Order: sequence, then C-alpha cells, then structure tokens
Amino acid sequence: MHISPHLQHSPYPLAYTKHTVRCSVNSELTGRQLSVYTCVMSTPRTALEKAAKNVGGFSELARLLGMSRQAVYKWLETKVPAERCVDVEQVSRVSRRKLRPDVFGPRKREGEHDAALNP
Repeated sequence: MHISPHLQHSPYPLAYTKHTVRCSVNSELTGRQLSVYTCVMSTPRTALEKAAKNVGGFSELARLLGMSRQAVYKWLETKVPAERCVDVEQVSRVSRRKLRPDVFGPRKREGEHDAALNP
C-alpha cells in the first residue's frame, strides 16, 4: 500500500478503510474485484465532527454540554478547550486524546484507564 510521504510523518493517526470495487475501466481487469484503500487523517477537527455526529449533530452536542451551538461550532476554527474535553468525551464517546492530542497525549495503551471516566 502506498502512503503519501507527507502523511507518513503526520502527528495525527491515520484511519484506513478497505473498499471492494468492480473494475470497469481496464479491459484486462473488467469485472474483477479490486481492493481500494482510502486514508483519512484523524485530526482534532475530525474528532469534533465525529463527536457531533455520534450525538446527532452540533446542535445536540451543544445542548448536551449546556452551551450555544455557535460556541461549539467555533471549536472547529480553534480547538476544543481542554477543560471541555472530558465533557465532550463523556457525551459522545470520542476520546479526549483525539480531541486534544497536544494536551492529553497519544492514545492510551491497552489496560490504561482514565480516572475521569473510571473513578
């Protein structure tokens, strides 16, 4: 699998999705199934978008957090405030480490627990 050089050294994790497609362009391969991989960089912005999607949208995420939709949308341009990451994590099940890797560090290792979620 070929990975673009600028993605290989990214500080953000990469998520790969395998798709099976039927070829219809090349006469030698017509009708054969091919595996195609798409790569999505998991950034704090995509983590926030996933958090919103998990709860039903940005308006619902804002309601669950007790704040305005506009304030939550502003996080797309800036960052989720570190003090709000645990709240977002609890309502959306998106890790604070994905929301703010600069504050909470890399993904937790197997067997490691978060005190805020497991008192």
